[in-house]
Amino acid sequence: MSGRLQLEPHATEVGRYETLQLTVTVTTSGIANPFADARLIGTFTCNSGTTKNVHGFCDSGDGTLWRVRFCPSEIGAYRFALQYQDACMGEYVVGNFVCHASRAPGFVRIDPEHPYHFIHDDGTHPFLAGKTAWRLGCSPYWREFINQAVAYRMNVLRVGVEFPPAFGDLPGGDCWPWAGTRASPDFSRFNLAPWQHWDEVIQYAAEQGRLIEPCVFTEIARVRPSPPIPDTEMERYWDYLIARWAAYPNVLLWELFNEFTDLPDYQAYMARYFKRHDPYGRLVTTSGLQVGEIPFPKENWNELIVPHFCVGSWHHLHGFYHDWARKLHTFGKPVYVDETGRAIVGQSNTDGSHRRKQYWIWAMAGDYCNYHSEGGCYVNLTLEPGEEFWPPFVNFWETTRWWEMIPADERISAAPPGVLAAYCLWSPAETIVHVYTKASGADVPPGALALRLDGGHYRLRFYRPASGCWDDGSIVEHTGDTLTIACPAFRDDLVIHFDKV
Repeated sequence: MSGRLQLEPHATEVGRYETLQLTVTVTTSGIANPFADARLIGTFTCNSGTTKNVHGFCDSGDGTLWRVRFCPSEIGAYRFALQYQDACMGEYVVGNFVCHASRAPGFVRIDPEHPYHFIHDDGTHPFLAGKTAWRLGCSPYWREFINQAVAYRMNVLRVGVEFPPAFGDLPGGDCWPWAGTRASPDFSRFNLAPWQHWDEVIQYAAEQGRLIEPCVFTEIARVRPSPPIPDTEMERYWDYLIARWAAYPNVLLWELFNEFTDLPDYQAYMARYFKRHDPYGRLVTTSGLQVGEIPFPKENWNELIVPHFCVGSWHHLHGFYHDWARKLHTFGKPVYVDETGRAIVGQSNTDGSHRRKQYWIWAMAGDYCNYHSEGGCYVNLTLEPGEEFWPPFVNFWETTRWWEMIPADERISAAPPGVLAAYCLWSPAETIVHVYTKASGADVPPGALALRLDGGHYRLRFYRPASGCWDDGSIVEHTGDTLTIACPAFRDDLVIHFDKV
């Protein structure tokens, strides 16, 4: 080991799908710009023979402090070598550690058996239920915001790695990852303070079981109308982002741009760059503009459908939201609606019951959604209409095997009088029906639901989406074809759940 490169003490054991951090010091670094003129590469080899290379990152302005983060996917003994190189020296250090079993679920992938849905490396299925958290990396309320998301069962926080102070003079200022300022940027260096703060945010979110959905560009794309391909300045940024964040399994995916579908060649190049350089192969996508633009639905590089519906409560639940939900579900990819509605008076979207019905419409079409609000854009602790309904929404879906069911509205032949619409998700083992009214606060008297089900014995239960309460269940014997059941009275909406027993 060279006297100029020193490996700091590190953990000798780490859990599977947990993050190991290694730190090295370069005692005689004299290069002008360590972010551009030096590199550190870690090679990790398991005793099974599997090898993975990951890039390290400089964590000091003078280039004397470097880190490598690694997430092991195999249980066993590992050895590693960290190779440092700059214009003046090339040195390496070696070490080892042991990976043991853990309860960490691993990275989020697309489920190959159910391609509209997600699966962790450990085989469990996450039900994505998110919230906008644009300024999480610079808000003084970041910890309280994450705690609030835990309390309200929101398990994905959508953040801007680069995000301007677009909503006024807010605490924390500009979320700016580079040196210089947004008005006078220096893309050759990084502003380390926000990056180091992000480490704390991501690690705390992981401890609380929250996923982070980073948007790589929010505003800067709009002031770079013709970026080059390849784009060496931005590749440095992407490399740094990947080196710092990729080993955290709770980083859900890479969202390239927010509401930006220009530059298709550049987006394809950028997506392929992330896929090629992320050693853990997480998902890549980009998001469309408001009111249903579908971003690059047929491009192989775009692995999700991420539209936005940042619109008010005047939009028709059945003729607008449901029609879009079913349309989006035709591309053979998971659908994650990053913005559904927006709870501000100016967009007349302050009806919490209407927003609750939106969530259910997306889910009943086999899609996922994110709560978008002013509070989430600012990252303050304001709760807005409809957020109170997330716990019963998520609680219900996590009791089901939603990933096995498919939209099957055609199975319903009659719904209780007074409802606007009835939707069905079906599998041979489980069926869910959601019925709802057009007007918020409307009451529906007892009525009949008729739908086509296979013969068998079913446990029948009724769920109240507003309160999260179940009615007493019963066992129904069905000989096949159409089953007609009596539904209780309800207000706004009701869920009918069938389990084959």
